[in-house]
This record gives sequence, C-alpha cells and structure tokens, in this order.
Amino acid sequence: MASRHPQQSGRASQLLADIEVQSKNRDFGGFSNTITKCLAPPNVIHEVAAAPEFWHSAEELVSTVSADNDHAIAFALAEVGRLMASLKSKSDLLRPMAIDLLTKRTPPHFCFGDADQTTFAARGWAGSRRPVDLAVATRTVAMADAPKPLVPWLGLALSAGDVSNVIEHIASVLVELSVSDAESPKNRSSRLQRLLKALRSALDADRFNIDKQAPAALTAFVAQAFRGIQRPVQYGPSAKAVDELMSLALHVIRMDLRLLTEPAIYDSVGRARGWLPDGGWLRYTKSATGAAKLRKILLSGLVILLKQHNPNRALLDSHRMLSSNRQAALAELQAVAEADREIPANQREWLASGGEKSGVRVEREMTETDDLSIAMALLAGEALARCELVASGESADVEAGEFVDRALEVRNRVQSLARRRNLQVFGEPGDVVKFSPTAHRLATPDVAPHLVRIIEPGVESRGSFGARVVVPALTIVC
Repeated sequence: MASRHPQQSGRASQLLADIEVQSKNRDFGGFSNTITKCLAPPNVIHEVAAAPEFWHSAEELVSTVSADNDHAIAFALAEVGRLMASLKSKSDLLRPMAIDLLTKRTPPHFCFGDADQTTFAARGWAGSRRPVDLAVATRTVAMADAPKPLVPWLGLALSAGDVSNVIEHIASVLVELSVSDAESPKNRSSRLQRLLKALRSALDADRFNIDKQAPAALTAFVAQAFRGIQRPVQYGPSAKAVDELMSLALHVIRMDLRLLTEPAIYDSVGRARGWLPDGGWLRYTKSATGAAKLRKILLSGLVILLKQHNPNRALLDSHRMLSSNRQAALAELQAVAEADREIPANQREWLASGGEKSGVRVEREMTETDDLSIAMALLAGEALARCELVASGESADVEAGEFVDRALEVRNRVQSLARRRNLQVFGEPGDVVKFSPTAHRLATPDVAPHLVRIIEPGVESRGSFGARVVVPALTIVC
C-alpha cells in the first residue's frame, strides 16, 4: 500500500492541475471529466479534495455558470451532487455551491443528460437543504426515461407535498406530455410501470403518511394516464403496468389499514381497464396474481365489517369489478363464507348469496338504565336548545320568558349530571359520515351503506376504558 502512495500523489497533483486550468477556462465539461478520473481506480478524489486549490477552483466554476441556461444549471447541480455522494464529510463546503446554483435559476425539470446526471441533481438539491419545488420534482419524475432517478426525485417531491399532491402533479404532467409528445402506447405503459414501481419504493411508511385525498388522487391518475394516447394493443407491457398499480394499491392499504374497508381505493384500479387492450381486463382479472391479491385483501376487510353486522354493498361491488365474471366472484364469496364460521349466520348468508339475500341487522335492545335515561334527557335538552324561542333567549312575554329560563335550568342540570357520568352528545345534524353499525341507527331498514347523513345526534360514554355508544345517532342513507 505504501509503495502506491507516491503514484497516487503524483496522479492527484496532475488532476488538481487540470482542474485549476479548467476553472480558469470556465470548462465545466472538462471539470466533470476530471472528477470522473479522480473517482476511477486508483481513487484519488479525497487526496484532490484535501487541497484548498480544489475548492477555490470548484467555487469559481460554479459562480460562472450562466443563470439563463437550464441545461448548464442542471449539469452543474448534478456535478455538485456527485461530489456530495463521494465526499460526504465535505457536505458543508459543497452546500453553498448547490444553493448558489438553485438561487440563480430553477429549471422546470432536471431531465437533461443521462440518468446518472438526473439522479445526482436530486442529490445536489437534497444536499442544498433548500425547500423543494413540488412542480419541478414531479415534472422530472414524469419525464424521466429511466428508473434510476425516480426514487430520489420522488423522495424530494414527497418531502414537499402530500401523497395526493404528488400523484396529482404527476398525472397533470403526463397529460401535458400526451399533448406535446406523441408517445406510443407501449412506451406509455413502460413509463407507468416505472413510475408506479418507484412510487411504491419511495413511500416509506416510517417517513410518509397516506392523506385522506390519496384514493381520489389515485383514481384521477388512473383515469388520466392514457389521456391523449391510443389504447394499447399489446397485452404484455400494459399488464405489467396494471400489475404495478395493483401492488401500489396493496402497499397504500398496508400503510393505512383504515383503507382496508374503503371502496375508493379498490375502485381506483378499476379504471385501469383502459390501460389494457380490448378484452384485456377480462384476461387480467381472470389470471393475474395482482388482481387475486387485491380481491383477497378486499374480502378480509368485508369480513371484518360483516362480523360487526355491517354488510357493505360498496365493497361487494368493488369485488365484482375486480373479478372476471359474476360466477367467479360468487365462488370466491361462497368460499369465504364457508371458511369463516365466525361470521354471523345471517351475514354469512348475505355474503354467500353475493348480496342477493338481505342481511338482517342486529338491533340493540335498549333497557331503561340510568345512563340511557340520562342520555335521552340530554338529547331532549339539546333538541329544546335548538328551538327558536329557547335559542334566542329573548321574549317580550313574561310567562314565555319564565318558561325559557326554567327550560335552560333543566338543560343545565341534565348536562351537569351527564358530565359526571361521562356522557356526551356526538354527531351534528346534517353531517355526512362513514357508517358505523355501533354508532348509527338507520331510519330505514336498508343494508348498511357506506356514507350516511345524521338526522339526530347520539350519546356516548367516554372514560379511561374508551368510548361506548349509549344512544346511536339517527341517520339516513346519502
């Protein structure tokens, strides 16, 4: 090792001299080539970077980059990012250079040069610690023609916006590209496959959360992905893109288990039938592993609801959409109903019939317990308070005024008693909420819907044990 040191030092000295000349000549391309030589075996980048002259030359070069040239800014930032990757301990010296470049100008995207350059540009932006421009990051993602830059740029995008924002921005760029660039259906399928696979990799559950708008954003993305592009005629490439869509949907559900019983996340993939050739959706749902996996996890969510006496029709419809035909869907439903004997008998019958037989809802019998009596009085007081006469608290009539005073006194006493029993009203009349078989009572004997509108509030008991519904809120189907 010692015998090679003089050779490395001589090589480092020569490369350092080259860098000084390139700096004087404002030759950033030559500088990049010299850095490549520094990184090639025997690696002397650390010896070169140990010299103060290197940093003076690099700073001079960065300062001369034209603020009017997107390509030059992108190229220079990529070079700074490459140095950051190689000289991690020198990040504090490289950061001002990255900041200088991004302050001069921010290109609309960084898809200049090859995939390595685009990837290192993401490293340069991350190392600058400047706020990420979501539009720039997502445009770079949508335009990239290779997988390598996608995850780094998606990481930057997800640091700047919610998952739904990122998906929406990418969808918008794809529509723009469809108008400006006549991409073939096969190439669009490959682009979507790369995008979706990278998004799944970038969505780290320890770093990012799935926001409420994500299912809707994914639905819009699927609908817009082929807008302005002819429908594919080759099954293979397009099926791979749909596979990645199914895998992404599964990944999103695992990140937020509340989506397990959310029909929207399953329905979002249904629009992908337009990603396949004519007849392709039937072929895909019949044989593809991705569709089978998604149906399986959907059925897990449906069974959970059935054990709560909630036969969710919307989920049943989603399962049919992901199945090749009604007979295949019914066979899967019957198999689940037969295998899980913990599903209540009437709900199991509903499942096995494909929703044809009504599931008889289990109504809770209310007994006149103290909590129930107080809860009913509390609701009566709330209804009384909504009366115009009581709500205004004003009356020219003495007797009416005395009545209002007594009514408010009774209401206050009931509220005080309710607080001691940890009872409180929940649900605002008019609000639209997700149906809960324990918290809501339907005004009509319908099969449990997905969303309901509250007509009258309910009462729940809250304590260290959690919440217990004493009187369900009265609801109607939206």
